[in-house]
Formats: sequence, C-alpha cells, structure tokens
Amino acid sequence: MRGKWVILLTGVMAAGCLAGCSPLNTVVEALPDLSESISNTMEIMDMPNLKNIGNMSLEKEEGTSIFNELTVSDEPGISADADCWLYGDIAEFMKITVKEDTQAVVRYTYTTDDEGNLELGVYPKNNDEVTYFTLKKATDEAYGTIWVEKEITLEAGENIFYISGRDIPCKIRVEVTGIDPDLTEDVSAFLLPDEI
Repeated sequence: MRGKWVILLTGVMAAGCLAGCSPLNTVVEALPDLSESISNTMEIMDMPNLKNIGNMSLEKEEGTSIFNELTVSDEPGISADADCWLYGDIAEFMKITVKEDTQAVVRYTYTTDDEGNLELGVYPKNNDEVTYFTLKKATDEAYGTIWVEKEITLEAGENIFYISGRDIPCKIRVEVTGIDPDLTEDVSAFLLPDEI
C-alpha cells in the first residue's frame, strides 16, 4: 500500500510541474499589463460606484462613505477639499450648476495613504453620462506636490462630482477652472436629502 502512495504522490508532483511550466503560464507572465488591465476592469465592474458603465447600470449606494472633512468654495476659484474613508459607493462631494454647456479643466492632487485605486468623476444630474478618471494609489508625499489636469464638459444644469474607492482612505483637493463666471449659477457641497 505504501508503494502505491509513493507512486501516486510522484505522479501528482510531475503533473504539477508540467502545469507550472506550461506555455500558457509563460504567456501570462509576459503580459503583466494585460493581467493588471483585466483585473482593474473586473474591479470597476464589481464596484457599485458608477451610474452606468457601457450598457450596464449599477445601483448607487448612498451614505456609506464617511467624510471627516469637506470644504467647497467658489472664492477665489472653485475648489473642494475632502478627507474621507471610501466604502465602495460613490461619494458625491460637490455640485456646480451652469447656465449652458461649457468646457472646464479639473485639476486635482490626492493621497490614498499608499492604498488602493480610486475614481474621480462628474455627471450631470439630468442624464446618466459619467466622466471619470482612475486614480492610482498615492503616498502622502504626493499630496500637494503632484497635480493632474483633465478637460471636462459641464452640461447645463447641475453637475455632480464624486470620488469612489473600496475600503481606502482618501484626501483630495479638486480645483475647477476655465469656466466663465457669468455661466456659473451655483457651487456648493453635495448634500443628501436627509442632510439638508
């Protein structure tokens, strides 16, 4: 009986070695960027953080992320400072109301305390079109020293800014520039109906 176990274990170990040395593993190891891309795509699809991704609608969970601090200002320019813990929902933090469609530049710096990725996005209240940017994990040293600028379109009416991540801390400063002051009707912190 003992001889059968030795033969069986030898066979299992040989099969494991052949599987570990397969050409498929060589291809997968040679394409780490593709693996990371697939992983990130799955994580985004898994997160209920966007109103729509393609044709897939996702439920929006409100009230689970916690803001330790949130300041929104329109003087001297439009800006928001947030310090929060993100729990996988979309954490809406600022709304800008404009009289007509207009181009703007969003400029941001952030830290995730070197933890996971997050998203910064904006969507008009009157439709489901979402513009979002994936923000890779960043250290505290990056906050205030590394800035990113992106062009966005604000649609006529309310445009709601949000951040989203899964179980990570976030400190972020967002500045919105390039908007004609005559087109801006309102800039305020986003409040849920039960907070008003």
